[in-house]
Amino acid sequence: GLLAAVLYPHIAYVNAPSSGNGASAPDQVRLHIREHHAESTAPKVAHVHPSSVNNKVGGRDWLSPYVAFHECFKTTKLYVRDCSPVPPLALLLFAGEDIDEDGDGLFVVDDWLQINVPHHTSHFVSEVRTRINALLYRTVVRAVNGGVNGDVNILGVDGESELCVAVVALLQVHVE
Repeated sequence: GLLAAVLYPHIAYVNAPSSGNGASAPDQVRLHIREHHAESTAPKVAHVHPSSVNNKVGGRDWLSPYVAFHECFKTTKLYVRDCSPVPPLALLLFAGEDIDEDGDGLFVVDDWLQINVPHHTSHFVSEVRTRINALLYRTVVRAVNGGVNGDVNILGVDGESELCVAVVALLQVHVE
């Protein structure tokens, strides 16, 4: 989850189309990225750089349909290097400014990353994200103000430790 929060918006969607014999070969894997400095908001296709340890990962072997990456650059192609899988729920909880939900469990992060969660958990995901944002806000305010009685401990007030337990449990749920 931390990678999603720290490296956002350096997130890519892993597109690994099936080949005739099942899973796609590593050279067929494409990463859909959205360049945050570009004028267009349309995702662009990038490739995993040959020097990346993930360059040899085939379609079925990616641990998540999303990766966080450190570097994107163009030589002969648009390349991503230093990428690592991030859980979809980590993106929902920690990344992006604008999260929309359609009522059936489809979330859209910043108008492009689409993440499905089971319908019965969608309200819970939204509520946890709201509480995380409030916790982060309170933490920053406490730190700026020197903490509560000089203590910058963020847990144990208003159910915050329970929130952390809920986040850990939620991150263990499998979503697509």
